[in-house]
Amino acid sequence: MKGFIVFDYVSEYPKAYKDLYELIAQGKLKIKIDMSQGLDECPNALIKLLTGKSMGKVMVKVNQEKARL
Repeated sequence: MKGFIVFDYVSEYPKAYKDLYELIAQGKLKIKIDMSQGLDECPNALIKLLTGKSMGKVMVKVNQEKARL
């Protein structure tokens, strides 16, 4: 197994972002997002993440309404 420390390549980030977005725009790189809705789903999203039952990036969309005091 080989690996690298991503922070050793910070200077390459701008080029990497450009290249990755280009691949996404061309349809050569697919993004998978496992989206949940609302704060109540945070525990379930975390469980999916930690148990490997998620498909892609785990995200929780939270309502942007202003909190009422």
